[in-house]
Amino acid sequence: LGNASVSQLEQANSITISPNPTASLTTISFSTEQTNTTIKITDILGQGISPSTTLKGTKSVTLDMSGYAKGIYFVQITDANKNMMNKKIIVQ
Repeated sequence: LGNASVSQLEQANSITISPNPTASLTTISFSTEQTNTTIKITDILGQGISPSTTLKGTKSVTLDMSGYAKGIYFVQITDANKNMMNKKIIVQ
C-alpha cells in the first residue's frame, strides 16, 4: 500500500522543492492545485518537528527553515486521498 500510494501521488503531481539545500526559505511547488493536502516536517528519525500545514486551493507553499539545525529533514506530504510521500530537504 505504501509504495502504491507514493506512486499515485507522484504520478498525479510533479513536486519540486527549491532551493534545496537551503539556509532559510524554501518553496514546495506542485504541478496541480492542492486541496486538503497536508505537509509536515520531520527529522531524520521521523519525529515531527513542526505543526502540520494544510494546503487549500494552492500550488505552492514556502517554508522557513532558518530556525532548524543544519542537517537532513523530510517533508511528509499527504494528499486528500491519504496518498503519502516523503521528500528530502537539506538545511545548510
